[in-house]
Amino acid sequence: MVVEPIYLDSPKIPIIPPALRAQVVSYESRNPYQSAIDRLVSRWDCEWFPVSSPLKIPILEERFREEAEIWDRETVHQSSTLKMVLHPSYQKIMAMGPDVVPLLLHDLQENRRSWFWALRHLTDANPVPSEDQGNLDKMIASWIAWGKREGRI
Repeated sequence: MVVEPIYLDSPKIPIIPPALRAQVVSYESRNPYQSAIDRLVSRWDCEWFPVSSPLKIPILEERFREEAEIWDRETVHQSSTLKMVLHPSYQKIMAMGPDVVPLLLHDLQENRRSWFWALRHLTDANPVPSEDQGNLDKMIASWIAWGKREGRI
């Protein structure tokens, strides 16, 4: 059985039916917290994809900056990575899709905000060697080098 994706407005943003979401995307093997994140994120689908006219949808960069500022302001004193990535603004940024990766890399380099979960989710890459995990400077350097190699910066 072939299931056609459902699209909202323009540009076309596919909505994966909940029954098929687990078959389409499974990150449990890469991240033990991902299944919990996916369950919570699925509740926010309607917030991610509001139905509105294309004229009311701001450009990607503007939307990114707005959500990044909200996320930064509301999580600046948060020590839990899980709570930071489950914040609605972080999830909205991830929902912007792969087109937001250059903005994430630029912001990571300029503002040192922790976009590592979003980058890993959106790119399916992890350029940070295991020995550098937890070292913010080396993690940033690894992602920036990856972005340059991949032509994203």
